[in-house]
Amino acid sequence: MDMDFKTFVASENGAVTVDWVVLTAAIVGLGLATMAVVSGGVEDLSGDIDTQLVSMDIGSMYDWTDGGVFGLLHFDTEQEAADHVEDVLANLYGGNHQDYYEAAYHFATLEGNGNAQYETDVLAAVMAQAEADGVTLDTEGDMTFEEIYAMNAES
Repeated sequence: MDMDFKTFVASENGAVTVDWVVLTAAIVGLGLATMAVVSGGVEDLSGDIDTQLVSMDIGSMYDWTDGGVFGLLHFDTEQEAADHVEDVLANLYGGNHQDYYEAAYHFATLEGNGNAQYETDVLAAVMAQAEADGVTLDTEGDMTFEEIYAMNAES
């Protein structure tokens, strides 16, 4: 059990452990340095995304004239579509957004419908009106508006 100093210094027992400790410390240091460099950019980007999402109006994707995602297929103006939907919603559907949505959805997705572009505009306006009125529509299992628009924009 007695080991003199020269034997202790020349011994290679435990050298691998020291190597692993040094390598692990280097990797942890490199990770921390990378995090310090990247975190500022990530925070800036996440702040920009937050600002954009907070300022975004969900109904704006149906705001055809002010840079919305979709253009009108049938109506000449967004206001014309909105007025039409408001009138039909009040007079034919008794203010029931879900019933109007389901009817517009049915006709917008009806194969061979010669009025599919009209119905697509109505569907978008119904969805926008429901959003403006604070009504959540049950669209479970339905095609997305993007799919309907793409299908009917070509007809």
